[in-house]
Amino acid sequence: NLLLKILNIPKYVLLHSDRIQRVQYTEQEYREKQEQLADLQEKLKK
Repeated sequence: NLLLKILNIPKYVLLHSDRIQRVQYTEQEYREKQEQLADLQEKLKK
């Protein structure tokens, strides 16, 4: 259950920070952030 909570947090954060990130970052920087988060989630799954 703890792992589920850890995996759910990034999704929750993404939903609420999506608009902010789009404003703060250029498109390239935003894409890099998304890739970093994807990598983190992959590592958590293993």
